[in-house]
This record gives sequence, structure tokens and C-alpha cells, in this order.
Amino acid sequence: MAQEIIAATDGSALVNPGPAGWAWYIDHDNWSAGGWEHATNNQGELRAVLELFEATAHLPEHKLKVLCDSQYTINAVTKWLPGWKKKGWKKADGKPVQNQELIQALDEAMQGRNYEFVWVKGHSGQDMNEAADTRARDAALSFQQGTPTPSGPGFNLEVSPETDTKHVPQETKNSSVEDHTKNPSTAMNVDDVLGLVKGYERTLYQPEHYEQEQYLEKVLGEDFWWVTYQGIRTQRSLAVEYRTRAFYAHDEPIFISCEMLGDSVIRLLSRVKTRHMSVMRTSLWVQDTTGDLGWVLSSRQDTACPQES
Repeated sequence: MAQEIIAATDGSALVNPGPAGWAWYIDHDNWSAGGWEHATNNQGELRAVLELFEATAHLPEHKLKVLCDSQYTINAVTKWLPGWKKKGWKKADGKPVQNQELIQALDEAMQGRNYEFVWVKGHSGQDMNEAADTRARDAALSFQQGTPTPSGPGFNLEVSPETDTKHVPQETKNSSVEDHTKNPSTAMNVDDVLGLVKGYERTLYQPEHYEQEQYLEKVLGEDFWWVTYQGIRTQRSLAVEYRTRAFYAHDEPIFISCEMLGDSVIRLLSRVKTRHMSVMRTSLWVQDTTGDLGWVLSSRQDTACPQES
């Protein structure tokens, strides 16, 4: 049986189109990322898959399982591509296929390969997907801010039919946050833990999560408090009661920094567009050895900042 390499891919556009990034991720020692000053989210998604196929091109005998949260990308390369080729790279309405160059390059890269695409729900706590998403967004931020792009170590797995399979991820977790085993971060390195917590932070900007009282009870610490940009201190019970009003935002957060403070505290700084203005938000996450997620949100503090022009 052919050995299997499991990797997650993701793309991120801070403005669509705008500063954008792509990333593929296998583990802490095997990932890559890049981006552009101006591109679309779909271009990032496609480029991530292309880069993954090219990075593993020397191992055509190994099955490549691609975890992807973009249904557009999966459909483009597994369903629509043959028809587009027959029609001279035209869609059913006669218009040119968007992102044709990337899709053509992918078509060539997939020739002779043993592969499988698996859709996973984005921003739902699936470890590898969150790691790829974090790296793609960090790459996009680097182009937005003019800082060096964290490109990653690339592909370094030395695999062969006789290689010990422990070096190749053999299974993935369900894409739902609620399906994590207890304390999923216990065996993870620092970068992966930070990526996991960023994923949990993002769920609090998604109505399917924050509108569920049961989920907030799980992700908010027992002593959670929140200081608004007006200087008003809000307790956990009030945040849960008025959750839709409290957690609503116009977009996902733009992460500025994420760092460990000791062994059991993570400080996450982000910029968020709320109902009234943009705020700089400091979130403190603490390790929870008894909960389902392994980490809970301990506190938040917002500081008003000027709106972007």
C-alpha cells in the first residue's frame, strides 16, 4: 500500500482582492507560505495546492491527501477542469475561466499523481487547517505591512516504502471544534498551540459559534471579563446573555501578534471592526486542563483606534 502524506492548504486575502497569502502545512517542520501585494482569496487557495503538489513532486508514488476548506478549489480541479479544457478554457457561458494560469499549472502538476481532496470546514478548530490558515494570513499581513514573509522550512520529510510511518501524519481530527479530544494542545509545539488558539479566537467572530450559549459556556473561562472601548467592564454572564450584540463584528480579526506568556497564558493582539469603530483588542487565553478545548478565553480589553481611511 502506498504511503500517505496528509497536508492542509489555505489562502487568505485581507481585502479581496488585496494583500494575500497562501500556505500548505504538514507539521511544524514541513510547511511553506508566500503571497502577493495584490491577489484574491481564490488565487491564494489555488496557489497553496499548486505549491504543495510541486513540493512533493519527487514522491509520485505516495498518496497525497489534501485537506482544503475551499469548495471552489476542490470543484475547480476535480469537477470543472475537464469541461473547461474541452471548451478551450471557457465556462458554460462562454466567458474565460478565472485564474486560468493557476488551474492549468495545477492540472499539469497533478498528472500521474495519487491524490485525494478532502473538504474541511474552515475556522472550526481542525488543527492542520488552522495552522495553514494562520500561516497564509501571516504571509498576507507581511505584504500589507512590508515586513519579511515567513516562508517556512519547506518539505523535509524523508519518506519511502520502508520509512517508519510515524513521520507522516496518518489521521486528522474532525473539522468541528466540539469534536476535539480533551486538551488537544498537550502534545503540540508552541507554533501549533498558537495557531490553535488563533482558531478558537476566530470562532468567536462566527455567528454559528457565538450565537450558541453552549459553545460560549465552553470557550469562556469561569472568571471571564471584558473591558469595552468605553471603559465598561462586562462580566461573563452578561456577555453570554447578550452574545449576538457582544460578539458581532464586521469582519474577522486582523492578528497583530500572538505570544506565549509563560507556559499557560497566550496574549493575542488584534484589530477588529465592531459595530461602532475599529478597536485594538487584547485577548488573554489560559490553559484549561479540565475543559474540552484545552484553552479558554480569560479576558478581553478593547481600545478605540482611528478608523482606516
